[in-house]
Amino acid sequence: MRTSCSVLRVFHALRLWPEALCFNVVFAFLMLIPAFMVKEGGSLLQAMQSSANAVWMVVAGTFSMLGQLFTGQGGMESLSGPLGIAVMAGQAASGGVPDLLFFTGILSLSLGIMNLLPFPGLDGGQLVMVLIEALRNRPLGARAYQVINFTGIMLFIGLSIVITWHDILRLVS
Repeated sequence: MRTSCSVLRVFHALRLWPEALCFNVVFAFLMLIPAFMVKEGGSLLQAMQSSANAVWMVVAGTFSMLGQLFTGQGGMESLSGPLGIAVMAGQAASGGVPDLLFFTGILSLSLGIMNLLPFPGLDGGQLVMVLIEALRNRPLGARAYQVINFTGIMLFIGLSIVITWHDILRLVS
């Protein structure tokens, strides 16, 4: 009985990953449709196809970029923090509503993917902890949760500071 319960918990934890990303994919898809309709001047069906292609390209590109970062083949220039995102949002807004819709969809999709990284403090890290609990067939202690999440959040804050510093350097140069 204990094993089947553990298997169900593992299955449930793994099932959460696609569900968590699904909202961002659908939102991006829907934001891109009117942007493509206006920019390309095509039909709704053509805009839906362009939107689906763009969503696929962003998902594939984001995972490729993450793979390059983790293997040391990519650099910090491919990342943007809050400052860089604000600058890009301003540029998109100055381009008109279709550009802003396009930017909003792409940003939502990219942030959804990043949020699911198995990094403590993010949703992906929480899903990993649920998976670990399911495999162990018992919960992690409260202290373990505190240490893991605190460490993850501190690393995340440190990374945010470094990325924001790079954003500032990009703006100044």
